[in-house]
Amino acid sequence: MDAASLSSLSRSEIIALAKANKIKANLSTKEIIRQLLEQFPDGVPALSVEDAPVPKRKKFMGRVKDALKAVTGTIKRESPSSEQTAIHNVPNSPLTQRPHSPSDVDSDNEEGTVDDHVEAADPEDIRLVVADMSAISARNKENLARASALRSASLGG
Repeated sequence: MDAASLSSLSRSEIIALAKANKIKANLSTKEIIRQLLEQFPDGVPALSVEDAPVPKRKKFMGRVKDALKAVTGTIKRESPSSEQTAIHNVPNSPLTQRPHSPSDVDSDNEEGTVDDHVEAADPEDIRLVVADMSAISARNKENLARASALRSASLGG
């Protein structure tokens, strides 16, 4: 490329050419063109598309998308709805009732007790729910211990 074709390029293309040819990119456009012409008296080679640098934001977003693809496969469970039906669809269970609802006061409940419905639930579903609750409880205990240690360190130090 000659001086006229270099002048018609955008600033970002000139910066890419400067970086590819080890010229300071923070120079003025005219100075970059002058140094390119000094370095290549027979004409500046055009920057090919594969040599063009990928913007940092595009690289970052690509890494984030790849990480999310890897994580979403591990989060999905085989049958999340069956785990929920064991406890959440039981009538009169503490999980489905609002506090102080009128059915709490009713003593002659026609639907039976929570114990009657839990016996009809699938034991495997209940086991999965209990295992999830135990894991969450363990994580909460670890987080509370860590928070307590951080708080005591910040207050004492």
